[in-house]
Amino acid sequence: MPDWGRQGILSEKEIDILARFLQHDPPPPPELPMEQMKKSWKVYVEPEKRPKSPQHKRNWQNFFGVVLRDVGKVPIIDGDTKELVSIVET
Repeated sequence: MPDWGRQGILSEKEIDILARFLQHDPPPPPELPMEQMKKSWKVYVEPEKRPKSPQHKRNWQNFFGVVLRDVGKVPIIDGDTKELVSIVET
C-alpha cells in the first residue's frame, strides 16, 4: 500500500479511519433459501431426458473457452483440432 500519509493524500485521522474500516469483517451476503432458488430455475431438458454419454467423439477434456466480452458469447474450441465446437450465449 502506498504511504498516503507522507505523500499528503490522507490525513492521520483519515488513515486511522481507513485502517479501522479495513479491519472489520465484511457483512455476510444475504442467503437465498433453496425453495426460492428452485422456483427461479429454468429447466430446458428434464434430467431423465439428458444424454448419459457424450454425443460426439471429441476429447471433451481438452475443450477450452474464449470469453468474447463485447458480444456476450463464449466460443468452445476443441484443443486437439482447434475447431470451433459451439458458441454459448452468456
